[in-house]
Amino acid sequence: MASTILPDDLMPEIAVRSDIVSIVRCAATCKSLRGRILEEEFCRRHNNAATSLLRGVSYRFRCDLNTFVGVTQAASSPSSSPLPRFDAGILNTFEPMVSRDGLVVVLEDYVYAGPDRFNMCVCNTITGDVTSLPAMDPAMKVKRRLIYPPALLDVGDAGRSFELLVADNELHTQTFTFSSKDGGGGWGAARTIRMDAGHRKPSIPMPFHHRYWELQAHGVVIFSLRVDAACAATMELPPGSADKMLGCRKDSHQLMLAASRGGTALSLVVAERELISVWTLEEESSAAATTTAARWSRQVVITRLAIDRSAEAARMYSNVFFEGFGERSGVVLLRLHRFGLVQLNLATKEALVVRRVSTRWSGSISRARLHEVDLYSLLRAMKHFDLAPGRE
Repeated sequence: MASTILPDDLMPEIAVRSDIVSIVRCAATCKSLRGRILEEEFCRRHNNAATSLLRGVSYRFRCDLNTFVGVTQAASSPSSSPLPRFDAGILNTFEPMVSRDGLVVVLEDYVYAGPDRFNMCVCNTITGDVTSLPAMDPAMKVKRRLIYPPALLDVGDAGRSFELLVADNELHTQTFTFSSKDGGGGWGAARTIRMDAGHRKPSIPMPFHHRYWELQAHGVVIFSLRVDAACAATMELPPGSADKMLGCRKDSHQLMLAASRGGTALSLVVAERELISVWTLEEESSAAATTTAARWSRQVVITRLAIDRSAEAARMYSNVFFEGFGERSGVVLLRLHRFGLVQLNLATKEALVVRRVSTRWSGSISRARLHEVDLYSLLRAMKHFDLAPGRE
């Protein structure tokens, strides 16, 4: 029986509709197809059409006196081994602070480290490498963990190079630059961030990632740090957004900042009484558009009832707490009170259950984190691989 050779223009069309594991296998075994896959247009089409860039979810689960830590396959991923090289046992003593493109930044829990020790590591879920960061500049007030969540400013070479920003509560910052090709990395000089005129320094940082943070200081505001200019400012929430939140007591975990439009726009995801909404900060098109209200647009993503029905939650309208956002997959990880972990795709409005728990242990899930990969960076890092003889 004669073998059938697929046309060259058909193979990329099949690959772009495949999961990330299949794409990597194709790129590793077929030189001509790998060249097509490495084109930015291919990666753009795949990113827009698939959620396989989300590889898994890690979390900590307490039941009685036992603690389970592990990585669960992403509900939307067909792969059976989402993060084979991530040792989830580190979550027993370390808290995940931020994750991006296959890297996870973890900070040792003060219960184990003590108040005067600051031990931070960067884990590569693709290679399994763990980078322990050296001591920071004495000017950095990090001993008692009065810091904003660290920000991975840049990740490249499949996680083998990165820039990590740490900011303390007194607005001192320091950046760690790492490259495996250069033999390691180190901290840059400590810098002092100045507040823009008319803006007050918020006092109590709350979790987020990147260079924006939500803060609780006589209400919730958004703190924007411009790293290159070494200056910062505060921004009010969209008018009326907090009023729409569930309950009389507003919880900052019912708000989550997210990067949208390929990282070019800032969005705020809000758990409202009856729905999940996304507020996007629009660029001002004219000098007349100077008010805060004119700069924010609101979009209803999904109703709370639709989430409960999709996840088959017995308790309707459970409290929602945001645990993370995947910039590449467009997936929000949320925890439903008395139910468990659910991943919500903002584009398709599909809610899938990651981990269901009994009502008795409803508050037992913590340290949850989404793990994604940068497909283009991963494939570029394969360029030094030797192909098997005869494979073209």
